[in-house]
Amino acid sequence: RVSFPALIKRGTTSVSGSGQGVEAENEAGFFTSLNIIKGVTLKDQPKGILLGYGLAKALDVNPGDIVTLMVNSIFDDITQDNFTVVGIFQTGNADFDGKIFR
Repeated sequence: RVSFPALIKRGTTSVSGSGQGVEAENEAGFFTSLNIIKGVTLKDQPKGILLGYGLAKALDVNPGDIVTLMVNSIFDDITQDNFTVVGIFQTGNADFDGKIFR
């Protein structure tokens, strides 16, 4: 896994978050502590993103919606790409659910 700060945007709404880059296919079989409340977990969806409940609520998104992820590259450039929300999780920890995405 790799962790990184990012800005997630949908329309005119932007929310800061903390990403966890994962190998989704490998983790889908054993990492089951996230309670998926909408959609599905990450598995084999190209450009799929899994959002914490607080992030999803702040962005007003549901599975199938597109969000833009903006991050600083290692060269200090800002890069962005679009991702499809595949699922929304809730752990019961509002701070975690309000900032984490995978």
